[in-house]
Amino acid sequence: LAQQGKNLNLILARPWDTPVVLVEETWQAVNIPTTKEAWEFALKGNPGLLALERNGTLSKYNVKIARSAYIPSVGLSLGYSNSANNPGAVIARDNTNLTAGLRLNWNLFNGWRTKRNVEQKQIAAKSATENLIYARDQLKKNIAQMILEMQDLEESLLISQIIRNASKQDYDLILEQYRVGSASILDVIRIEADYENARVGVIQSRYSLKLAEAKLYQLMGKSA
Repeated sequence: LAQQGKNLNLILARPWDTPVVLVEETWQAVNIPTTKEAWEFALKGNPGLLALERNGTLSKYNVKIARSAYIPSVGLSLGYSNSANNPGAVIARDNTNLTAGLRLNWNLFNGWRTKRNVEQKQIAAKSATENLIYARDQLKKNIAQMILEMQDLEESLLISQIIRNASKQDYDLILEQYRVGSASILDVIRIEADYENARVGVIQSRYSLKLAEAKLYQLMGKSA
């Protein structure tokens, strides 16, 4: 450790004998939700799923709009005119004229354009529904797989921590044996290497678990 401290000081451009204090890294445990909890959140938060839902709703409205071409349209018109020659005669009954009209339009045939338009909108609406169903199935599958992966990574982290703790005990023991002269410096170096590898294993397990958590949050549409 002393030599590593010297090397670290040289890398940091500090005096070689500057004391080096190792600080235990902070770690916030990952809370793995149930598949049901993650899925319910994803239904409300996944942006891709929400976009497909909006597209499906819009497609259904487009079908209704296209079908409205078959419905007759009714128009009402009102008119007013005054033929008075001077301001005093404006209110005279003989000078005013009121007109009202009712207009009914019904498109009987336009070369099947309306029929084709309705069919195209129906096809688009059906496609949007199928895309939404497929996206939901895939998302639910991916969430379930990610949660299983996180559970496996959590178990791997626990094992890595057990190995690290055992390696730390071995390292403390070899240092004591070396102090009393019952172990060589080679034994110390070997046990120290095992301990450092065990610590690296814990860091890698934590990183993998946090990365899986970020992927799950992305699927759920949840911010970290």
